[in-house]
Amino acid sequence: MEIKRKILITGSNGMLGQALTGQLQEKGEDFTGLSHSDLDITDKKKVLEVFSSLKPSLVIHAAAWTDVDGCEREPKKAFLINEGGTENISMACMKNGANLVYISTDFVFDGKKKEPYTEDDKPNPINVYGASKLAGEEKVRQSLKSYYIIRSSWLFGQGRHNFVTRVLSWAKTQSPLKIVEDHVGTPTYTRDLARGIVQFIQDSSPGLYHIANSGHASRYELAKAILAYSGHEEVEVIPVRHKDFSEVAHRPVFSALGTSRVNLNLPHWQEALKDYLREFSGGRA
Repeated sequence: MEIKRKILITGSNGMLGQALTGQLQEKGEDFTGLSHSDLDITDKKKVLEVFSSLKPSLVIHAAAWTDVDGCEREPKKAFLINEGGTENISMACMKNGANLVYISTDFVFDGKKKEPYTEDDKPNPINVYGASKLAGEEKVRQSLKSYYIIRSSWLFGQGRHNFVTRVLSWAKTQSPLKIVEDHVGTPTYTRDLARGIVQFIQDSSPGLYHIANSGHASRYELAKAILAYSGHEEVEVIPVRHKDFSEVAHRPVFSALGTSRVNLNLPHWQEALKDYLREFSGGRA
């Protein structure tokens, strides 16, 4: 499927939304990016009005509530946004004949697998955030005959505070750093993900796909790489178990993503991290 000329991005002020905006600008696409202040996706009437006015032919639905602990504290709000808001977007796509790309998460899995999850693995979320995003996936499937559901993992990128920026901030004021060693995932640079999404929906059939940088790492390994690539090797990092921390929401201990359906050859997460640090902090990476 070729990307059509009228594209709508929800959540355009988020990390992925900003990366998608930059990618579409580079390609000279005709698109509109809407932030939460522009469009409250939980307002069904407003969503339908916006779609009727803009008449998008392709919608990339990146808007979501991604605060994992916040979702656990306020499950009603989490499902209102991540399930209900997605249902509103899906119904508006159906009524206006627009194609939909829904951005989902590795947290739909329970973390019990010992190797990367593929599209064929059965979801079983263990926290409210993952459950609400999976519920969003189901609303997409129920509303539309043709759609893209794209799951990704452990995003970092320009425009928002993320694990990379937090580690760099901690390094200025703390030593040693205590970082969890038994949570493993696939760190993914939003710029690479945005490029992958734009390329992918031009060339591939609708369906469910995992798109992320290659490889996987623990939070501890990722923190060590962040410090090394940014010239902060002197900061000591101590590996700890996740049970040593009081978590509001349980995280899957292993949520790395693999794929059996797409081959975009995205860079390894270590190369992606170096690219990000060169842009973000002027590091020596």
